Amino acid sequence: MKRDADFAGFLGETFAVARDALPWMAGYIAILTLLNSLPALLFGIATSEYSISWGFKIDANVMEAGALAVLLVIVLGIVTFLIQYLFFAHLLAHRGYSIGRNRFLGYLGFSILYGLGLLFGFLLLVIPGLILLVRWIAATGYVVGTETPVPEAFGKSWEATRGHGWPLFFAMIVLGIATAIAVAVLVLPVVAMVGDESVIAIVAEVLGQNIYGAMFLAFGAAVFYLLNDDTEAVREVFD
Repeated sequence: MKRDADFAGFLGETFAVARDALPWMAGYIAILTLLNSLPALLFGIATSEYSISWGFKIDANVMEAGALAVLLVIVLGIVTFLIQYLFFAHLLAHRGYSIGRNRFLGYLGFSILYGLGLLFGFLLLVIPGLILLVRWIAATGYVVGTETPVPEAFGKSWEATRGHGWPLFFAMIVLGIATAIAVAVLVLPVVAMVGDESVIAIVAEVLGQNIYGAMFLAFGAAVFYLLNDDTEAVREVFD
């Protein structure tokens, strides 16, 4: 039986999703930590100078490190997207949503549009960006877990989250704070002991970032699971 789609339900389902897929989550975090530490370990590039998540960000210092460093960051970006897709698809499969075919290209295109939309929203003002962040939170689930075309996924998420904006917003804040505290407890003592420029500190920082990212992927899967209305799909089966 599904939890209620409210503040407690969103958080409770998030932790349930993470618990049910714990081995996969641990593997996801470990693999991405290893991969995303490579630019810093091999070329001395600070993790703040590049990012691999909902897009690519490559600062001038990465360019100065040479073509090999730039190529590595780009390749890691593609591999990271693929791993994110596989992990998120597995989270949805744990909740009964698996369409049995690869939608990686749709996920990649969606991620680019999602990132551009949020960027535009935050450039206008912070509030439009926050609204899009909340109202599009279920869109990834429609792209990966159903046959919904990418453009329609944004609209479906907007409709599904109607009336749930504030519970979602506060659930995201609480999840972010709780995860940040847990990561700080894990990472800061290590950094304090070994120094913030050591290899161990770099890996610990990337580990914290990936734990944070994994929890919000679980949150996205949980929100989609609780808000998605299966009535239409069931009707099509019996028509």
